[in-house]
Amino acid sequence: MTYLLDKEELKPGLIIFRRSDVRHRNYYCRVAVPKSKDGPSRGQRYKTISLNTASRWYRTMAYNFMLILCNTGMRTMEASNLRWRDLDTRTDALGRKFVVLNVRGKKKYRELVAQGSVAAYFERIRAISKATGSNDCIFTTHKGEPAITLYESVISDLLKETGLLLSSSGSIRRTYSSEYNNQFI
Repeated sequence: MTYLLDKEELKPGLIIFRRSDVRHRNYYCRVAVPKSKDGPSRGQRYKTISLNTASRWYRTMAYNFMLILCNTGMRTMEASNLRWRDLDTRTDALGRKFVVLNVRGKKKYRELVAQGSVAAYFERIRAISKATGSNDCIFTTHKGEPAITLYESVISDLLKETGLLLSSSGSIRRTYSSEYNNQFI
């Protein structure tokens, strides 16, 4: 195949490669699939698997997680307790859509109201999540289990790489303090 870059055959029937026809640098694994008894005998069949599926999944979840927290004011403890049943999309008298979240922290319960665009972030999560039942946690791991760290390593790596982890005074940035300071700049 002419579109294979950095091709390496690990053992017969198992090939690792990158594609030249796409811009990203993801690696793929190509595995020989056994021929079926009923199927046509046109030669060897292969299955191609992206090796960065999990990391892309976590980046997407972390992105939507940050958008939700920034647009709702939800705390991380409340986010870890959030379930699909706690999410409700409503419409006001003027026909504007908004989202109501029933969140629970350590000892408190409160209701958060967010603009309608937040519903799209939750729908993106639902589309890639394996846990979509009403009692399932919204923020989960790739396998559908509740996320204990809430994508901490993905987010901290991003902040370190972009130089945004620490403020100019050397303290860790907080979302609302950053927004407040930007009002006066």
